Amino acid sequence: MEMLLFGVWALLALISSPGATEGLFEVSVWPDQALVKSGESLVVNCSTNCPDPGPSGIETFLKKTQVGRGPQWKEFLLEDVTKNSILQCFFSCAGIQKDRSLGITVYQPPEQVILELLPVWVALDEVFTVKCHVLRVAPLENLTLTLLQGNHELHRKTFMSLAVASQRAEVTIIAKAQREDHRCNFSCHAELDLRSHGGGLFHSSSASKLLQTFEFSQHPQIWVSPIMEVETAETVSCGMARVFPAKELMFQIFLGDQELSPFLSWEGDTAWANATVRAMETGDQELSCLVSLGPMEQKTRELVHVYSFPPPILEIEELYPLAGTDINVTCAGHMLTSPSPTLRLQGAPDLPAPGEPAWLLLTTREEDDGRNFSCEASLEVQGQRLIKTTTAQLHVLYKPRLEESGCPGNQTWMEGMEQKLACVPKGNPTPSLVCTWNGVIFDLQMPQKATQNHTGTYCCTATNQLGSVSKDIALTVQELNEDIISIVIILIAALGIGIFSIALYFNYLPCKIERRKLPYRQKEKNQEEERSALTQRALQTGNREERTDSDPRGFPPPRSQCPSRNPWSLRGDEGHGGRPRQGLTGQGVAKADHGTPEICQEPEEKAAAVAAGAFDFRAPNGADSNVGRVPAPTALKGEAAPWLQGRLHRLRSNLLPGKAAYGLRRPRPLSAVANPL
Repeated sequence: MEMLLFGVWALLALISSPGATEGLFEVSVWPDQALVKSGESLVVNCSTNCPDPGPSGIETFLKKTQVGRGPQWKEFLLEDVTKNSILQCFFSCAGIQKDRSLGITVYQPPEQVILELLPVWVALDEVFTVKCHVLRVAPLENLTLTLLQGNHELHRKTFMSLAVASQRAEVTIIAKAQREDHRCNFSCHAELDLRSHGGGLFHSSSASKLLQTFEFSQHPQIWVSPIMEVETAETVSCGMARVFPAKELMFQIFLGDQELSPFLSWEGDTAWANATVRAMETGDQELSCLVSLGPMEQKTRELVHVYSFPPPILEIEELYPLAGTDINVTCAGHMLTSPSPTLRLQGAPDLPAPGEPAWLLLTTREEDDGRNFSCEASLEVQGQRLIKTTTAQLHVLYKPRLEESGCPGNQTWMEGMEQKLACVPKGNPTPSLVCTWNGVIFDLQMPQKATQNHTGTYCCTATNQLGSVSKDIALTVQELNEDIISIVIILIAALGIGIFSIALYFNYLPCKIERRKLPYRQKEKNQEEERSALTQRALQTGNREERTDSDPRGFPPPRSQCPSRNPWSLRGDEGHGGRPRQGLTGQGVAKADHGTPEICQEPEEKAAAVAAGAFDFRAPNGADSNVGRVPAPTALKGEAAPWLQGRLHRLRSNLLPGKAAYGLRRPRPLSAVANPL
């Protein structure tokens, strides 16, 4: 009885203290993460640790079926799960209810990845679109789409930040077509990563699409003659420039309804096709060329006039007449020629009327044998003058002849030389020739070594179907003089030596000239170097002398201290004090005043004279080595150039022709001095 009262009291205590009851039991749900493929079923188990649970179950909008239960658990089957949802599992214990939520995630692997490439053929520098989308994929925030060009990744897109309402599993890029994009494969790769939900990693890719880029802006051109002769093979060409890719260009050439078989060629961005055409009907016909590249095509047309112009007909009444026979030669146009051509027969005196044949009446002579006749027909077609000619040869039959030009009656051989009897008969048909000597047939084909035994008279007979003729030939054999032979040999040897010498001379002439020029070139080079060195030395000496003297400030001494303004005085043959200077010979020379202080000399004038090369200074033995023949410099450059020009002008203006007697040569013309600038 006491125990019963204690139980009732404990129950009332629990009822009066809900917090205590709540802490005594828990509700759990399995699985703790629910990932289910769209349209499939899910089994959910709800359980509690309450010893005596009260009402329990699950709350969801999904179709559910209880498939099992126990004292503290219940199991439900959720069928046809197609949407994400949250399931509530609840239990009550001692009047207290607890629940546990379970989020159900529905996924759909990317099974259908579709790539769209628009357009498949795109012109260079035009835009094209690559679009990829996936049908029925979930959850979208775990999807990644990647666009590929070959194995190169073009673009990658994730859907984590997109709003739910705008979520569509697609990605689109727009690009400009380039040459390197031609025949490139584009594809799309989809990846669904469910590892964060306890699932796996799903992959799928689209079929590849081939992009074709092209340049097809020019019109094709046809090269064909505007006129064409019927049943005559002609070549026609059709080409296109600035086309890409040229090797994928297709040509179709038609003459009327006749399709030709072209031969294709390529070079760079140019493609062309050559075909042989043979027109079978006369009149105007259309020649067309159809060029296609993928879905694009262009067509061009040319009008061709087909004419008929067979060669004219040349008739000789008898091709092998006897000499003295009268024959007719006729030149006529062919019956298929339209309109009638203009005819001309070689040798005919007059031109016939249009459409009329030309003819000639001829009495054959021996000289007419082998004569060629020509029949010329001219026809104007579409403004072009066409000419065709037919030829024929006349053969006149006549008896043999032994003329002096071909068979001389007197012939001379040189003894010891290889000789043949010269005799060529004339006649038609060609006559045969037989020569006899003392009743014996003489071999005319084999050369004979001439001896005195060959001297005599030979009888030659020429024969053909029309008759024969004979002629005597007197042959004389002369002795060969040894002196003549020696002279001939010497002349031949001299001629050979002369030719060899001339060839050798002209072969080595350039080398000889070059060797002669070499010393002069070296001499000019040495003189040039000497001029430059002396010019620089004169300039440096002048600058140094201007800065040297007793004045610490560098100013030159007063003019009163200098015995002479110009140290290069003109004194004739006098030295110091008017005494003749030893060692001076020849004409008078300009001598440096060695007694004058160096500071008093005007270095700029000396440098100007030296630089200009206008004077010839000669010094006695042992004199200053700075004097002597100073060649002119090739150029005066720098800041000293105007100064030197002024000094040169002063020197030239002060020099008179009479001063040459004192040894100072007349200056050269100003034009001969190198340009100081």
